[in-house]
Amino acid sequence: MIFEQHTPTGLLSEFIENIVFYDGYSAQHLVDKLLPDGSINLLMDMSNKPSKLYHDIELKKCTDFNGSFISGQHKAFILIEANHSSMMVTRFKPGGAYPFFDFPISKLNDTVKQLEPIWGDKVEKIRKAILIEKEIKKKFELVEEFYLSQLNKNIKRDESFEKVLYHLSENPQQSSIKELAEIMQVSQKHLITLFDKRVGLKPKYLARIYRFQKAIKKLEHQDKIDWIDLAHECGYYDQSHFIRDFLEFSGINPSDYPHLKGEYMNYIPLGTR
Repeated sequence: MIFEQHTPTGLLSEFIENIVFYDGYSAQHLVDKLLPDGSINLLMDMSNKPSKLYHDIELKKCTDFNGSFISGQHKAFILIEANHSSMMVTRFKPGGAYPFFDFPISKLNDTVKQLEPIWGDKVEKIRKAILIEKEIKKKFELVEEFYLSQLNKNIKRDESFEKVLYHLSENPQQSSIKELAEIMQVSQKHLITLFDKRVGLKPKYLARIYRFQKAIKKLEHQDKIDWIDLAHECGYYDQSHFIRDFLEFSGINPSDYPHLKGEYMNYIPLGTR
């Protein structure tokens, strides 16, 4: 299997965290359960087989996606068919997706959308160009050139808003809307409007996801777990509060996660072929 991760430089580095390309992947399970992590991801499927997004845990209702699509911020886990043999996945930084779209990013919340209705036929042209290109380095160059053509270059970095996002991610258990608004020196109403436009989820909900992610990171690296201490360290009122949030975001109890998690963080493989 080929797996390459690329970190953009220059202008795109302000908005994109990384771009991953993989090829030759063969899943031994049926479904990927992906947990919410506060990110927005753009996917270009290099295979010709439709990807299924399931809408129920019984896997009876689904939507097919082909080619290129974007997954917005999600408030709970999503279930997708594990059949991707080749993909290019772009992960945007918090607040990094909005300069590429002409609508509030909140419109992507809890959805996966085909890109062609948003960006037109040029999406499929660049996907095919990446597919045909043999050199992985040039594949990344092609997608970067495409992103630069889609970027609204009139949108400049907002360092005060970046401070708010950083503070929220580092201190999710302590960040009130009032405190965040004071950091940026704007009204609370204006701050919520900015989150709607640039980030997607409102500050309070995003803080809950970041707090959940603190727990996930600790579970990734701890063999012996003191659940009361972990809940306290991640900013939960008590263990029952921690369990409720974990269930809401993942559909499982925290104690089950270490045994069910997959190779990568925020990912649980389901079913066997």
